[in-house]
Amino acid sequence: MAYAKAKHQYIASVITLDDGMKAKIKLLASDAAIYGVTTLLTRSMSFLLTPLYTHALANRSEFGVYAYLYSLLAFVNVVYAFGMDTAFLRFYSSKEPNKTEQAFSFSWWMIALIGVICTLLIFITADSIAGWIPDLKGQGILIRAIALIPLFDALTNVPYNLLRMQRRAKMFGFLRIANVAINLMLNLLLVGYFNKGLYGIILSGIISSLVAVIGVLPIIVKWVRMKYDAILSKEMLQFGLPTMPSAFSGMMLQVADRPIMTSIAGSDTTGLYQANYRLGIPMMMLVAVFEFAYKPFYLSHHEDEDAPRLFARIFTYFLIIACFVFLIISLFIQEIVTSSLGGISLIHQSYWEGIGIIPIILGGYILNGVATNVALGLHISKKTMWLPIATGLAAVTNIVLLFMLVPSYGIYGGAWATFVAYAVSAGILWNISMRVYPLPYEWFRLFGTAIVTIVLFSLSTIFEFSALIKIMLLIAFPVILFAAGILNSQEKQFIKKVLGNYS
Repeated sequence: MAYAKAKHQYIASVITLDDGMKAKIKLLASDAAIYGVTTLLTRSMSFLLTPLYTHALANRSEFGVYAYLYSLLAFVNVVYAFGMDTAFLRFYSSKEPNKTEQAFSFSWWMIALIGVICTLLIFITADSIAGWIPDLKGQGILIRAIALIPLFDALTNVPYNLLRMQRRAKMFGFLRIANVAINLMLNLLLVGYFNKGLYGIILSGIISSLVAVIGVLPIIVKWVRMKYDAILSKEMLQFGLPTMPSAFSGMMLQVADRPIMTSIAGSDTTGLYQANYRLGIPMMMLVAVFEFAYKPFYLSHHEDEDAPRLFARIFTYFLIIACFVFLIISLFIQEIVTSSLGGISLIHQSYWEGIGIIPIILGGYILNGVATNVALGLHISKKTMWLPIATGLAAVTNIVLLFMLVPSYGIYGGAWATFVAYAVSAGILWNISMRVYPLPYEWFRLFGTAIVTIVLFSLSTIFEFSALIKIMLLIAFPVILFAAGILNSQEKQFIKKVLGNYS
């Protein structure tokens, strides 16, 4: 009934894109294209390094230790940022350079101070920390080394966000890509050629992160001042601090499964899980590209008269694109993983038994993108105090399910726990956001897209189709969307025009 009503309401309305909406969506597409190339290249490093790591590291257990350590770094990054990177985005003002300068200075100094203090504490307690981590007892020097990576990364957060808000996407892209290229070359040299293993990975990270700081140093010198505005600083803390528990909970959703899985099932299982989890990176890239471009976009346009309708339309387009990417990977994952180039496959053969979790991971990333979309109302209305509640409940759900499912179902339990947690996060954020900033979501198109995707994927799962039939299923996706009226001819022409401008 709800679906039929939504369809009736949708058909009854005339779906048009006026010139203003076209211009704004095209602006978002322009930034997203640059951020997309940047994120594609930066995230592709994980794809490029996955064959290297799974072949060069001693075994799945060592790969599991690597996954464990870098999952901990994600939490450290949240602590170092202290919510000030997000606060700077909100208090940036293109019309008031002095206010932006003060906001930049306060954010950067806060992050630098917290980062230095925390890094010193890690240096002092490194031997004890190593004793708590499976397979790392007596490796305090490794903990001290890896502690430098989040410190250097933190120092670049605010400069990168300044480039985003100034819409200097090309400069942003150049700096990020150059940094990734350095990291990639160092890994090939230290891990691939000199066989330094885990130490080579960490040393590559330290050097590339330090180079990133040097790259944004001109921005830091230009904008950082020894100024202190008590009122602005208080407002930034009030806005930013509530986002910190939310960001921490977000990290719990994304990476808590690795340390928990290690404690329950061991490093070998975590290594198997991590290698296959990484193959969901294309969907992660899509969500990351969208978030990078979308947050500055909606914070800049939320006062526009057509903003609610525009944001709802963008959400529809995001879901359609995400579902198409889901089908591409899910339908052909077997062929992708087992194919080899020069005798080297995407991941080592010992990891192939875990490819069944990849569609689950992709679905979880889609739900993460949904959460990113619906949370815009909380940022626009400055109701960020709800973010830690929503993501906190989702994180608790994730942890509870991990302990319940991993002992019996292994990596599949970890994948489903994360999927359900993302669903909880998206559901809670949607419910709260609709109360403070309601949007006219296009329910017929959203439900229709989801149903078509599920049906096509289910067919490919139930029946062992050939590659040709899978290609036909993929082509059927847009055909069905147009035939069902989920997409119309005007949008078809607009999409062709937008894509043509960047082809």
